[in-house]
Amino acid sequence: MADDISRLTMTRPASPGPLHPPDCGVYWVLPCCAWHRAPQGRSKTKEQRMDSQCPISGPNGSPAVSRTIMKPKKNWLVSSLTLMSAVLMLLTAASTLFAVQDNLAYVNMVQDAHGVYHTDIHRTVLMRYPCGRIGLWSIDQGEVADCVSRGLRLYPCIDTITNKDVSDWRDTIASDPSLTKIKYRDEVPAKGSTVELTVTPHVSCYRYHLSPGANFRAITLSVNEAQIHSWDNKVWPQWTNNTFKVIDSRTVEASVSGFRKAKVYYYIKFNAATVGNGTFNGSRVNDGSNSITGDDIGGYVKVGTNELVAAVAVSHTSMEQARAYFDAEFSDMNFDAAVARLKQAWLAKLGKIEAQGPALRMRQLYTALYTLYVNITDVSDNPYYHSRAPLLSIASSDFWQYVGGYMRCSWDMSRGAYPVLSLIDPEVFTHILNTYQTQFDRDGKFAGDWDPFTNSRGGAVCFIQNIGLLAKLEGVTGVDYARLKDSARISLEKSCGPDFFTLGYCTDKHENSGSHTLEHCTEVQGLAILARTLGDTATYDKFYACRTNYKNLYDVTNKRFRVKAADGSWGPLKPTVQGFFEGSGADYAFMAPQDPYGLLELRGAAESVAAIEDYVTKKSDFNDYKLIYEYVPIFADRADVTQNLVRNTHVPKFDHLNMSEGFWPGSKGCYYTDNAGALLSAIIGLYWIPTSGATWMLTAPSVDRLVIHGRTDITIQTLNNSPANCYINSIQLNGAKYPAFLISGKTLTAQKQALTFSLSDRPSKIGNLYLSSADGEVLGAATVRTPDLEFEIDPMAASCEAQVYSVVKPSAVTLNGLEFANWTYNTATKLATLKAVTKGTYRVTVGKQAP
Repeated sequence: MADDISRLTMTRPASPGPLHPPDCGVYWVLPCCAWHRAPQGRSKTKEQRMDSQCPISGPNGSPAVSRTIMKPKKNWLVSSLTLMSAVLMLLTAASTLFAVQDNLAYVNMVQDAHGVYHTDIHRTVLMRYPCGRIGLWSIDQGEVADCVSRGLRLYPCIDTITNKDVSDWRDTIASDPSLTKIKYRDEVPAKGSTVELTVTPHVSCYRYHLSPGANFRAITLSVNEAQIHSWDNKVWPQWTNNTFKVIDSRTVEASVSGFRKAKVYYYIKFNAATVGNGTFNGSRVNDGSNSITGDDIGGYVKVGTNELVAAVAVSHTSMEQARAYFDAEFSDMNFDAAVARLKQAWLAKLGKIEAQGPALRMRQLYTALYTLYVNITDVSDNPYYHSRAPLLSIASSDFWQYVGGYMRCSWDMSRGAYPVLSLIDPEVFTHILNTYQTQFDRDGKFAGDWDPFTNSRGGAVCFIQNIGLLAKLEGVTGVDYARLKDSARISLEKSCGPDFFTLGYCTDKHENSGSHTLEHCTEVQGLAILARTLGDTATYDKFYACRTNYKNLYDVTNKRFRVKAADGSWGPLKPTVQGFFEGSGADYAFMAPQDPYGLLELRGAAESVAAIEDYVTKKSDFNDYKLIYEYVPIFADRADVTQNLVRNTHVPKFDHLNMSEGFWPGSKGCYYTDNAGALLSAIIGLYWIPTSGATWMLTAPSVDRLVIHGRTDITIQTLNNSPANCYINSIQLNGAKYPAFLISGKTLTAQKQALTFSLSDRPSKIGNLYLSSADGEVLGAATVRTPDLEFEIDPMAASCEAQVYSVVKPSAVTLNGLEFANWTYNTATKLATLKAVTKGTYRVTVGKQAP
């Protein structure tokens, strides 16, 4: 008992004070004992077992206990209940209980792709235990036991056995992150039956209330692909060698295989003995049959009561492993207890951000936060990557996370999801980065797109060096950054190819050569600066100079990026071979976040800002490479444009509360992680840009107050927040004026911070003298000995640039107390531009200013 008690983790109290959402209760979270995951079926060294420890939630509800992959303890349930009773008595005797804000009610669980854009699925519900494996998925095709493997669907049949098609049987759906309730339509074979759904990390749980039948009531299990079409109108994955076998009156085993040598095992258990069974192949039913193999197959069990609990455990390595997951997580078949554990786990994760604000914005915030977390998947149980556990990966969305699909898509996640996750949950982010390293160690190259279950890899663009640099600067621990840097160099040299370094661009003989050139420029800068922070000057010198290669593809006449041949000639404006991935040279017009000043110079600042306004308001889908566009105007001293676009265009685009992939006919799926991460950033008023490493742009938050519980607590207060007020007229940091629109993640995460934004209904400046922008790390800014401006900056590179807004020309600029002469002043824009800025503290002095 003493050993177990030492592993307890108390729930952190809300800080400062609990924030109660309207119409939501306040729940008291009890710390629970650490749980032990089932063995992976492979022996581990002591070092590997140590690597298996993961400070993320376990199914008994503890929000932050260490979980270890090891053999389950005997009588673990009894031990857990005994320990929970002891903890309850301790808490009852304590004078203080810890209140946790219940944000589950804000999450929009029943999502649709804007109501009209789905071609396959509607009214989607995705449930997953935080950082767990199985994803219970309710869609038109049925209640899919696991959205990743998509080989097993369970549904009730009354007086008839049906191999369900793609039609939607559901009548009503009510759902929160811990429990989904579905009533089936009266006229379908389910005849008005209901089902409740919940999950543990590896087990999907169903509780049926079956309608009366004249002859029999059955639970049917279709063992085949769910007929969900991908972008090329093919069904993925395609399972062709499937099995169904009744083991006893309470147990069924099923499997699917035949797709890319993958095999998935389902261990199915019922809480009561069934009274009959059978199988089917296509539409042919064989009552009394115990087993079947084939393609479009399945089986059923007949039920003697009106209520039945069914559980499905999944494994990618063996049936024994699937059974071990069931034994460890749901052997008592206590559905209500599983719901309670899941609720506690989601309270903890959604509690990483506590917020107050308008109801719609609160719903957007927590729907986005849930979408981010529900796509984080523990992929440790796979046939190929065994050197570390847990392996955590973020999938693209409910639709794209399938065997052979996008269990990782760096091209998406690196711009919207990874940055905000690094800020709110650095412990989980550690595992994300270490999973990248594990994948590289086996394959010799970082894969942007990755599926560990089939060992499929792809994607020329990864951004691992950029997110690794971000994590290092923010103090994310538990990562071997030198090893990651060396791996990134090897991988990037392979991805870029020799032309990028010799000619200065990827030639048109390669598909997507235009977009790859632009994206590699961002990657090489990230690698160069990461290397410099680690003392590797050789890597810095080689790669940093390539950060501006994107300019080699800019066509000044047509004002767009274009592909080029090896001889330097332009390719066609509309190439027959796609030159820019999911877009054109015009769409990629502002995709150079590593060099914002150089990018704006291509068209001129004013014209660039106007073009950005037009594109964001009329064409942007607010994902992928387009996410940065609305923030670029800050580098032209047009923060007002950014604030207006974020508050009045970006955030309202998701008022329907669906985390849609896009807004075009044929858009696939909801629960889209990339959009959710960017929306979350927009609502909280912080967005990361890879100009130097860990730069966060400050813009107008959409909620009144929030606290981010990350490495440290970050409190954000919004004064005068209303739909009409979207413009910032002042910023404070820890109660003192903060005259800048950028702040380094090093500063944000170094200690508790409090940002206060004051808003108005008209475009505003934040003073007569402020740091407008910089492409280095802004470590601090303040008004000192009024009206002087002082700011501390680290370019991370050898030098950077900074722009200071001043209504009058400064009389002097100093660096660490000495004269700094490399600056100019533009009387039209009122911007003082500082060139060749090196690390240090700068002071800008002016004479008496007009009020």
